[in-house]
Amino acid sequence: MSLTSKSVAILGAGGVVGRALVKSLVENSAVDNILALDTRKPTGLPRSVKCFALDVLADGFVDRLAGMIDDADVGTLIHLGYLSDQPDRQERQTEETQRVVELLTRRPVSKTVFAGTTLVYGALPGDPSHLYETTPIVEEHESKWVCDKVRAEKVIQNFVMETDETITVLRFAPVLGPNIRNFLSEYLYRNAVPTVKGLDPQVQVIHELDAARACELAVEGDYDGIFNIVAHGALPLSVSLRIGRRRSTPVNTLSAYPLTQLLWDNEIVETPEVLLDLFKYLWVADGRKASESMEFHPQRSTREALEDFYRTRAANEAAAAAAG
Repeated sequence: MSLTSKSVAILGAGGVVGRALVKSLVENSAVDNILALDTRKPTGLPRSVKCFALDVLADGFVDRLAGMIDDADVGTLIHLGYLSDQPDRQERQTEETQRVVELLTRRPVSKTVFAGTTLVYGALPGDPSHLYETTPIVEEHESKWVCDKVRAEKVIQNFVMETDETITVLRFAPVLGPNIRNFLSEYLYRNAVPTVKGLDPQVQVIHELDAARACELAVEGDYDGIFNIVAHGALPLSVSLRIGRRRSTPVNTLSAYPLTQLLWDNEIVETPEVLLDLFKYLWVADGRKASESMEFHPQRSTREALEDFYRTRAANEAAAAAAG
């Protein structure tokens, strides 16, 4: 158990994972005080939680959050970053991370938890059958989305060399669940899902509640370093689509079909190259380090996360149709 202050500040607390985390921490004896922060003031959280609107990229962010940390004697800062529910911020994680590091340089806290992603491994030809925390992250990538996450991690790693405080980086598999809306959820829920003929890539995810649980464990204990946070098992894309009763629409080559138009709606920021790599190369991360060091044991497998996602989305659509 950490000996640091029992006050926790969460950047991105208004998102799906953030809200689940806050609700768990309210019941956690390791935490006495919670500051829930997001670009818009989080609502619907327990009354004991102090909620504020605070934009990481706004002028005055460092001064304002430093003051909050002093007033609440914050010992742990959690930056959920790209896990927040704001598509317009999906390619600005490097900027956000730089601002958080600027804050920590001026006003250190005992422990900081950063949300990262297994997508920084880049899905390259020749990658091992499983991607470990020691597997080099990609240096260059066609996807601006991936490059942004890689640069953000490099900002963190440079900062690690300058501080003695605990820095935890949780590399999440793509998060899925009944409330999540991201590039993978919108792809998997299409009635006709474009796939590449002859390829059946593995799908690995983490359930939204298990993602929140991993963050909670990082609050409870002090875990320096990088940890893959993934569900047990991976499934072929064809099996994943059958679970949701989705119809596959194979295309002959990656370039012979307008995948950009097929895969992405106007409000989706993530670029198509993220999924195109999933079609081409093995991209499955190993979660043993988190299991052994943090005792993180996901409660839902990849299959169960997919089942929960499809079941709930279908039920919500049926309820909306009935109400309309």
